[in-house]
Amino acid sequence: MTTIVGIDILAGTSSQKIPSMNRNRFAVVVLEEGNIIESNNSISTRELIRICRQHEPKYLSMDNIFELESNSSRVIHFCSLLPLETRIIQVTGAPPDGFEPVNRLAKRYGIPYPTQHANPLQTAEIICRLAEKNVGYILMPFEEETEIKISRARAIGPGGWSQQRYSRKMRGEILNLTREIEKQLQDHKMDYDLEVRKTEYGYDNAVFRVYSSLVNARKVVKPYKGELIRVTIAPIRKKRLEFIPASGGRGRLSSDMSRRSERGLIVGIDPGPNTGIAVLNFAGKILLIDSLRSAARGDIIRLITNLGDPTLVAADVTPPPDFVIKISKMLKTGLYYPERLYSSSEKNQLVDNYTSNENRKIKGAHKKDALFAAIKAYNKFGDLFEKINKALTSPEDLPLRNLVKQVVIKEDMNIQEAIVEVRSRQQVIERPEVPLEKEVELTAVEKELTEKIESLKELIERQSTHIENLEDLNEKLYEEAKQLRKDNKELKRKIQKATDKKTLELKRDRTIKTKDDELDFLRGKVKSLDKELTKVKGIITDLKRMIVMGSNKIVVPLKVIFEFSREGIERTIERVNIEPFDVVLLLNPSGGGQKTAEMLIEKEVKAVVCAQNNISNQAMEAFIQADIPVLFQMPIRQIDDIAVTYYEDLEQAITSWEEQRKLILGEKTEEKLGILIAEYQSKRKAELEQIYKNERKRKDASPAIRPVKTIEKKEIEEEK
Repeated sequence: MTTIVGIDILAGTSSQKIPSMNRNRFAVVVLEEGNIIESNNSISTRELIRICRQHEPKYLSMDNIFELESNSSRVIHFCSLLPLETRIIQVTGAPPDGFEPVNRLAKRYGIPYPTQHANPLQTAEIICRLAEKNVGYILMPFEEETEIKISRARAIGPGGWSQQRYSRKMRGEILNLTREIEKQLQDHKMDYDLEVRKTEYGYDNAVFRVYSSLVNARKVVKPYKGELIRVTIAPIRKKRLEFIPASGGRGRLSSDMSRRSERGLIVGIDPGPNTGIAVLNFAGKILLIDSLRSAARGDIIRLITNLGDPTLVAADVTPPPDFVIKISKMLKTGLYYPERLYSSSEKNQLVDNYTSNENRKIKGAHKKDALFAAIKAYNKFGDLFEKINKALTSPEDLPLRNLVKQVVIKEDMNIQEAIVEVRSRQQVIERPEVPLEKEVELTAVEKELTEKIESLKELIERQSTHIENLEDLNEKLYEEAKQLRKDNKELKRKIQKATDKKTLELKRDRTIKTKDDELDFLRGKVKSLDKELTKVKGIITDLKRMIVMGSNKIVVPLKVIFEFSREGIERTIERVNIEPFDVVLLLNPSGGGQKTAEMLIEKEVKAVVCAQNNISNQAMEAFIQADIPVLFQMPIRQIDDIAVTYYEDLEQAITSWEEQRKLILGEKTEEKLGILIAEYQSKRKAELEQIYKNERKRKDASPAIRPVKTIEKKEIEEEK
């Protein structure tokens, strides 16, 4: 039984506007042997996939494949969700043949169509009927290749004590299953490529590229997932959409089909993890240099055939690798490989000489090896190509050159046999005239159209011949341009050589001037460093002298305080530390007060030497009270933050300071006693005056006369 599913998208739900699988809504009709067995006015994409898996139809038909998804890659992904035997058919046509509306197709094939515009459900039924009559084009989203991947079922993870044993077991299982699948493919005589990632105890993973459809591959190998390993099987997706007529006839049509060249190609291949590919035409022009990672034969063949007709496949080693031999057999081409092995330096030299005329620099060892193989093959057959060109010199024979070269290489014929063979293939087989019982007379319009068709055919034939002649002329002009570029390069080399001498002289003069300037600068630098060195030597000598004198108690070291402030004292403490009985030097005694002086008092310094006589009274008073000598006009020898003074001078200054301090303290004692007496007298006078005022007030307030003692002014003064 033949089952067909037809769909039509509902208005306003197209994925072209909002690409989402949940957004699309379709009307669907399921047709079986001409009868509708199921229909629905609105289903989602997921429900559509469920219906297809339930009925497994021959065709999923529609009027536009982009109603399913918004772009080609999404459409191909949708196809992978359908049953294996289900094909998508687009009934309205395919590029570049053009499209026809559904109503016109329905009338042509006698399918009832509503008088007014059909609703989505009616359109889905009409599409089903058209697909049943094999109207339209079948979408081919996958290559006739299948990928079988064997990998771990789970990540190994950080693991524990048994991780290594678990990992070895998993890799061993992958190795055993790979060998088993390989044997099954060999037993069923399936062509394949195998790529594995080897480890010490087995395989990390393995990938088979089987050159057969997914349906045939699944008959041999089934998907599997176990505790340790899993096997996945998937078809190889096409890079662009292709269609074939549902009714047979023409070959495949591509969604972005362009004119395919029939020119012969010489292909150099260097297989490996990175496969190098180089393609030359029969004139030796480089058409392609590329490298593909983990490339299968199908990928390489599709890349090559887009450029033309492969005629000769070449390897860079002898014997040629099996991979190159298989590609040559699949393409039915000649095979070339060198008579001996060449070193890397020989290969690089040949490639560099060949590409220097085109000002190209080839990078990558695989690309160079592939190009080396193609160049060697071209050089091997270059003389043969030249003989064929000389044998076909007339204008009508120019288009035959390319075909003759292909026949000579592929079918191993000599030149004359190949020319005869190609001419026989090009001859137009005239059909014998069959007498008609009754001659049909053509109308004037039909005669005019027939004449136009014949004239257009003649024009097409002339244009094709002209194009082929132009291609041959282009190759000839390319060779001339190649020689001109070579001559131009030689002339440039001579001009460059003539100007090199002058350039070198100018460069030498600039270098000399630069070096002279550097020399003058360095001389000045040396002179400056000499002066600094002399100064440093003097300082070192003075320091040595200070050390000797300090050890003999000739000098006393001073700890330098650059600024008489809290911050300045703290910096000195951090730098050299101030300990009890140290002598400090204040370079600038101004600015410090009592609090600042107390910091040094707390350190119990022996003496304070002032470089200037501008210490504040508050600080001076604090030092006097703490019995810390403050010395001025001392002989000081200072080098940066190191200073010394003479021991004898220091002791004399301290002795002098103690005498002066006693005098100062004595004077201050007498002055304090006078101040205290004056303060007492003033205070006592105030008290007596207050008593006198209080007595006067009491006397005035009392009515009786009582004998009171009169205090005369004279007595008050005497009391004072």
